[in-house]
Amino acid sequence: MRIVLTSFAVVALAAMFTAVPTAQAQEITCADLEWSVDILSRHPRAPEACDAVVVRDGKRYARFNATLERRYFNGVVKLRFALPDGSHITDTFRPDESFTAEMGGEQKSFEQIPVGRVPFRIYVPEGQWGIASIPVEDEEIVIVVVEAVPEPQEPAPELPSTGGPLPLFGLLGGLLVGLGATMTALRRR
Repeated sequence: MRIVLTSFAVVALAAMFTAVPTAQAQEITCADLEWSVDILSRHPRAPEACDAVVVRDGKRYARFNATLERRYFNGVVKLRFALPDGSHITDTFRPDESFTAEMGGEQKSFEQIPVGRVPFRIYVPEGQWGIASIPVEDEEIVIVVVEAVPEPQEPAPELPSTGGPLPLFGLLGGLLVGLGATMTALRRR
């Protein structure tokens, strides 16, 4: 009986120790991702901003918490990616109308996301700097990757054309009154 219990305990311990490395090997962290030289040169602290890793169709995506900082006139959006120390990195992207981000467990387009401090989740494909739209519940996964674009330059503000010719007419009238007064003074002498 004692031999059977000892054998059972040895088999149970062996099974437990072989199961632990398998579970640990399947869990992928942000440190396991390959960050390209382009990403690291553009944003050296991007790996710190990575929250988790999601695998879809065999491709790995870094999950980031972001906020919409600005929406430009030409469809470009400026995103702020949160870092653990409270600072942030920003970049601009031009998503199409079908692009969605995960906010509160729902997929929302950038038109539905308010500008400001409302956080949402965004995904970045491994090895490239762009954002990916990954549906939460759909069985059919369509991944759209949007590359980063340069921040658009605001057009130079034009001065309003509120001034009219009325001040010029006043100045001309004043000069004519002065000329008339001078002529009158010269004639009386």
